[in-house]
Amino acid sequence: MAAIKDFTWRYLLLGDVEFKLFYYRNRYRNRILSTSPMECNEDLGFEIHILTCKRDLLDALWSLKSFYHFNDIDPMLVVHEDGTFDDNCARTMRDHFKGCRIIRFRQANEEMRRWLRDRRYAREYRLQHFMFHSLKLFDFYRYSNAENIFFLDSDLLFFRRSNEVLGHLRNGRAFFMSDYRSSYSFEPKTLGKSLGIDIITNVNSGLMNIPLKMYDTGLLERFLKLCHDNGFPHHGWMEQTAHAVLLSNDHDRSHRLSRMHQISFAPYDRDTISHHYVYDGSRKNLYLVGFKQLRKAHFLHRIS
Repeated sequence: MAAIKDFTWRYLLLGDVEFKLFYYRNRYRNRILSTSPMECNEDLGFEIHILTCKRDLLDALWSLKSFYHFNDIDPMLVVHEDGTFDDNCARTMRDHFKGCRIIRFRQANEEMRRWLRDRRYAREYRLQHFMFHSLKLFDFYRYSNAENIFFLDSDLLFFRRSNEVLGHLRNGRAFFMSDYRSSYSFEPKTLGKSLGIDIITNVNSGLMNIPLKMYDTGLLERFLKLCHDNGFPHHGWMEQTAHAVLLSNDHDRSHRLSRMHQISFAPYDRDTISHHYVYDGSRKNLYLVGFKQLRKAHFLHRIS
């Protein structure tokens, strides 16, 4: 009875949309903790690397389990945390992904100082002008034990199988999802002219695969020097811009995923394979739309 009164009070106070947001984010989201663990397999030729934090731990579990379930695949998982993880966070992740590796931030910082000692601008970006996303540009590669690094953001959900993604992963091909704009540190034409390559537009690094052989440290140093010389424009977009540069260095082997891999406010429909709910105002739809659709698909029941 007390729970019913609490929900009634919140509904009257918040209104329909805000109440649903409260329910999915503060109540329903926790149910992922009651689902069954998943195994991590080292023999698939690629690893999933995800960057998360204590605040987004539950979202990361939803993202990862939706990928594993709908694509019926069990790759090795490597979790990079931003320094906010406590022992309980690490234990939760290991309980849900058996055999996963967790890279703790403080330990990684010391290792990255050594790994980047001969790369002035990379070291500056990772250690001095630090941004959360810089771990995706350096730590993901340093701690990979596979030839292909599959990037998955914690605010991205899968709703069905992606034959595109699976085909590219099987063949070790680079791929990326589309953004609705070029969220880069520089305009693509300006950047391309400075680096001498044709920059691919509208790259989003939330769902992406990069073969290690495409990780050109010299090209990255040139790009990061350009950022340094220009006062680090659009600092939060540097990592995504850097990955657009790496992909652009090998156009013929970099593949854009179809529009069924959605982003932002693109409407969900029966053809939607995945959706990236980014921080442009659409993040709340991770709960209002994404969790709702997974509830309709009995997702939690299927992975329990």
